[in-house]
Amino acid sequence: MSVNLALERICEMSSNIDPRDLLQQMTLQAGDLKIDIKDLNDLTLFNELLKAQPQLKDMLEKAAGSLSDPQAIVRTLSQSVVKAAGQPAFGSIKPQRLTAAVDEYIESRDGVGRNSESTGAEKKRSLDSLTMFLKRSLEVDISKTHAHELTRATLLRFVNFYAKYGAVTSDAVWDKTVEGKDTGKGKDGRPAKSHRGVAARTLLKAIGHLEDFCTYCVTSEVMASNPIDEDFRKALKGIKDEAATARKHNGYRPFSPDQLKLIFDPEKYLAANSAADYFWCALIALFTAARLGEIVTLTLADIYVDPASGVLVFRIREDEESGRRVKNKNSERIVPVSRRLIEIGFWEYVEHAHTLGALTLFPHLKQGATRASDPSKNQSRRFADYLTDLGITDEDLVFHSFRHTAITTMLGRGVPPMDSELIAGHAAQDLAMRAESISGARRTWSTTQASTYAHATLFAEEGEPLLKRLQRHVDHALDFNLDYLGLRSAAEIVRKNTTKQIRDGAAVFKSGWHTNAKDYAQQMLDEFRRSRAVAAATTPGDSDTAV
Repeated sequence: MSVNLALERICEMSSNIDPRDLLQQMTLQAGDLKIDIKDLNDLTLFNELLKAQPQLKDMLEKAAGSLSDPQAIVRTLSQSVVKAAGQPAFGSIKPQRLTAAVDEYIESRDGVGRNSESTGAEKKRSLDSLTMFLKRSLEVDISKTHAHELTRATLLRFVNFYAKYGAVTSDAVWDKTVEGKDTGKGKDGRPAKSHRGVAARTLLKAIGHLEDFCTYCVTSEVMASNPIDEDFRKALKGIKDEAATARKHNGYRPFSPDQLKLIFDPEKYLAANSAADYFWCALIALFTAARLGEIVTLTLADIYVDPASGVLVFRIREDEESGRRVKNKNSERIVPVSRRLIEIGFWEYVEHAHTLGALTLFPHLKQGATRASDPSKNQSRRFADYLTDLGITDEDLVFHSFRHTAITTMLGRGVPPMDSELIAGHAAQDLAMRAESISGARRTWSTTQASTYAHATLFAEEGEPLLKRLQRHVDHALDFNLDYLGLRSAAEIVRKNTTKQIRDGAAVFKSGWHTNAKDYAQQMLDEFRRSRAVAAATTPGDSDTAV
């Protein structure tokens, strides 16, 4: 026996339709022979169907008692439908459009969920991916789809899709990623990152968003039961095991000192990262422990001298108007700008951007739906290509490894975990565990007191303002064996190639040079070498290495 699509969607998940209406849409089929339930009175045709499907005959005969009574057969099928759906009778739920249910769910998670692992923005991203999947893959009319129509089978198909492509939240990204309108190949010949599949932990987080949404819908009585049930979890056991293993191994790892020196070799770094965002993002991440998404969306207004302490700072915050997002409430913070960044020439770049009339730190970055949903995506891919070119192919070493490097270095060099937490925007409990594993000894302070009762942002040690203390940690702990003079010479080239033009009355910002501009690239590298040589000759002592 088979059922058509309208019935299948309901039987697998939930229903607010009277079984009598369901049966009007139901068909029985064996091979090419098919009969609508409403035509069961045609017993000749029905008997031919039963001959072709002995299993169906045995089931109906046992359940209905008679195959000559169409009404008894209909009652039997009706009972089977309700049992298969596992749903109560019509009227016990309040149907709601899927899009409206998503909006209400996200709104309910804003605020109270800010300190959870996933923000409302992350949850919305997963659910937007689901609706895009329904629209483009299953050709479902989202404007007419109800939340209760989500089936276990549909969600499993979506999970399989997400495992391959990750979050696809717009038609443009779908066309490029799913429809294959780009080659999907990296420089090493392997599929590009978006085609390699997502990490098990990332997929598990998206599944958690789906489950949380469905639980909310059940509680709100727009679903009768949660399709992400025990059977659903059993089907995903392998994914959970893989995610647990990845968690056990701590995922991404920090870069080694030799790898940092290779990555920030000034000439190699400039040749591959001539645009301002490519050049500065990795350096800012190394000296602040900031996430890439937090860096690439910085505005110039968020880089200023704190009037109370005189410290030059980054303000990392959420801004709904500009679309800036942070991971959670702890992530909104102020971080001192490292003296090493200033030595390299970061402040000169900021002043240059002001002179150009820019509002953002990287004004040349194009705005659009794709960047709004994932502002760091292009930068992350570009850096991955750079690592591959350098021969760093360990999958656990990515841009986010700078954050691991900075936090590990701070804790390893004696920065109090609570201060490290304030710089990185982490939870105290998490950093306490990391500190124990690094130091090899148990800390004597209480994580409960640190996270609940110690108001660190109001604390000044011996009259030293908080930002002064954090600046001291950043300047002394986050110091690495790099060619700072060479990086400064490279930064001058980057600043020179960050420009503004007026086209049709509008400002157009550019930064860096195209990879095909080989002659110009060589000219800039020659200029870099001359500048580096002059700097080395006029600077006393060895300024290449960390203090």
